[in-house]
Amino acid sequence: RVRTLPQEVETIAYIDIGSIKEKRITQYKEVTRTTAPGRAQQLLRAGDVIVSTVRPNLNTLALVEDCEFKFPLVASTGFCVLRATEKVLPKFLYHWLQEDDVVRRLSIMAEAKASYPAVTDSEVFSLSLPLPPLFEQEQIVEELERKLSRLEKMEGNFRTMAETAAQASRSVLTGTFCSLDAPIFKLSELENMGRIQLGRGRIISRRDLLEKPGNYPVYSSAATGEGLFGKYGEYMFDDTRITWSIDGGGRFFLRKGGERYSVTNVCGWIKVL
Repeated sequence: RVRTLPQEVETIAYIDIGSIKEKRITQYKEVTRTTAPGRAQQLLRAGDVIVSTVRPNLNTLALVEDCEFKFPLVASTGFCVLRATEKVLPKFLYHWLQEDDVVRRLSIMAEAKASYPAVTDSEVFSLSLPLPPLFEQEQIVEELERKLSRLEKMEGNFRTMAETAAQASRSVLTGTFCSLDAPIFKLSELENMGRIQLGRGRIISRRDLLEKPGNYPVYSSAATGEGLFGKYGEYMFDDTRITWSIDGGGRFFLRKGGERYSVTNVCGWIKVL
């Protein structure tokens, strides 16, 4: 970690968490030595892998593939910087850090802290890396990138189809409800009238899931995968409710009666009475 930049450096390209999109460095902040944040302390070079130590469950990381920026590239101390030796390919390290078990282990470390969901550099360094010979690493990276490229194309096609379907669905819903000649009520008013009941879930962490395993689904703020967060040994509801994301996801889901399930504190719910 470089805590003092060379005296001749007046301007830097500063990288923080917001600079990473889809596991790539997509932007940087041009700042001077005097205006740079105190966290701007890690001078990067090509081949470095930077991993966010804050909320590791989000798996925010990037490979520094090119340092031909206009100014020296400097990362926030919110990243752990991993610099491969001659025995490790940077791309091998980059892909391995995205593996589910790695993310799970870092998430458990972070959630064990009551104050803030983050890990230290030392905790990242404590991970065990399977290390085949370089020629095998090259083959693995080549095969991974070939498959990932194909999946990205498929994902793009599916995304286009999904957006088209979503637009058509919204058009049908808007046309139907906007044409209704009926009284309009706020949800809070319907609750006061005894027509519906409103509420939200409770805190269920990944650590809770590990300590009390089971098969009852837990839904959280994700907009994908039906909002599934994990499986748990207890359940909160077994009736029909509408749930939605309070934080982040922004989608509504119909949870049908007969299924036993729970929702976390970042989910709201509506029950028709």
